Amino acid sequence: MQINKILPIFISITFVIGLMGCGSNRVGTLLPINSTDYERYFVLKGVSQEYLIDKIQEYGSMFGTDAQTSYDFDFASVDGWEIVKVDSELDFYYYHNLIAWFLGIDGQTEYPDLSLGVGINKTDDTKSFVTFIDPNNFWGDTEIGLFNDGTEFFVYLPDAYEKQGNLTVIDEKETSFKNLEDYFVTVGFDITVLENPLEFETTQILLQAI
Repeated sequence: MQINKILPIFISITFVIGLMGCGSNRVGTLLPINSTDYERYFVLKGVSQEYLIDKIQEYGSMFGTDAQTSYDFDFASVDGWEIVKVDSELDFYYYHNLIAWFLGIDGQTEYPDLSLGVGINKTDDTKSFVTFIDPNNFWGDTEIGLFNDGTEFFVYLPDAYEKQGNLTVIDEKETSFKNLEDYFVTVGFDITVLENPLEFETTQILLQAI
């Protein structure tokens, strides 16, 4: 999937982060992730709730109509940001690939200014994370991310179909961010809004089983 738009979208972030390469050149350790240990969100700017619903449905339809499962997606708008709380049963593959899918493909006229995945660990705050498409990867097939304790990781999206995913902790630090709060100050999102009750509107969407 070629996503030329991600380069200008993330260029300001790239200057701050100082990334040094694509996922295929990184060395790290595979870290199994239990998705049910997290409250997971999509956090986006510059698009509507209707856009996000359409993109989720569009992505799900790519895999056919057999053995579909209904998932709850909870939508809320806060200070110009769209926040989507993800069904706890949504698998690792769909979750991480949708972060990229929201950005759109060549020729699309509408796309977000920013597309993030945010996972809030239910028992250990240090394991909460943010993830987004690597701005230095032209193909848009690799995400990079940061745990709240400063540990960094990447996800190569085409290989993310294992039940506990393929999140890989990076051995050498590549960014200047100490933790999630430090990162979110840079992009202008108040992460504390996720700590408060939000007025979510739930939409059920059918997705093909992986």
